[in-house]
Amino acid sequence: MDSLIKSGRYIFAVSMIFFGSQHFLYAIAKRGPIASAPWVVGNVFWAWLVGSILILAGVSIAVGRKIVMPAAFLASTLLVYALVLYGPRLVANIHNPQPWTSVTELLAMSGAAFILSGSQRDSRFSASVTHRFIIAGRVLFGIQLAIWGIQHLMYANFVATLVPAWLPWRLFWGLFVGFAFIAADVSFVTSLLTRLAATLLGTLFFVIVATVHIQRVAAEPGSGSQWTSIFVAITMCGAGLMVAQACPSRGHIVSRAIGREPIQAA
Repeated sequence: MDSLIKSGRYIFAVSMIFFGSQHFLYAIAKRGPIASAPWVVGNVFWAWLVGSILILAGVSIAVGRKIVMPAAFLASTLLVYALVLYGPRLVANIHNPQPWTSVTELLAMSGAAFILSGSQRDSRFSASVTHRFIIAGRVLFGIQLAIWGIQHLMYANFVATLVPAWLPWRLFWGLFVGFAFIAADVSFVTSLLTRLAATLLGTLFFVIVATVHIQRVAAEPGSGSQWTSIFVAITMCGAGLMVAQACPSRGHIVSRAIGREPIQAA
């Protein structure tokens, strides 16, 4: 189990490198399926800049040395990206579930990166600072889980159409995932069985990748949106395991209060 949990940081890092590369491809091509992929800013300069941040942060996280700053910078970039690029779209289309999904995906990744940053040792940052990273991460990660859970229940019939036809009880599985998100959110908010909940969440996203997204990418290999969707799910798999690694074997996400010995998550 520990080996599985430790893989989360590397899965998350690879996904960030992919998204950064996707921005580079947009900046080079400026057309085609890559250009129409979600998350890619409609400006070449910003595509290069954001792509560089994602790749450098992904490499730093994978290497695993002095990653408090790059993880926090990545988290901040994703948060600003969500608010600036997708915030106005969400406000303009408040009843449209698509902007909600895009914003919460970025918030989830930002939250996971904040949690990773706050769970690391670095003499350049005080325990009070990294403790705030943990709090910010828990809030952001919890928000998206609640919204995803509610969306799965509100749009259960649509979610059921995404479940592979060879699986029985498609509506049941759509509802099951929604309740699983809500249960994980309750665990994070109440600090009950957080390590277990985060591990199960990462495992759930792995199953979703294997049963849903691989098939969809295989059917549309040239679709930038499908590649983005599968790597969002892969990122959330890594994020869940990464959050689990930031938890003691029994308890909630590590709290780095002033004067308390920090826990190394790497």
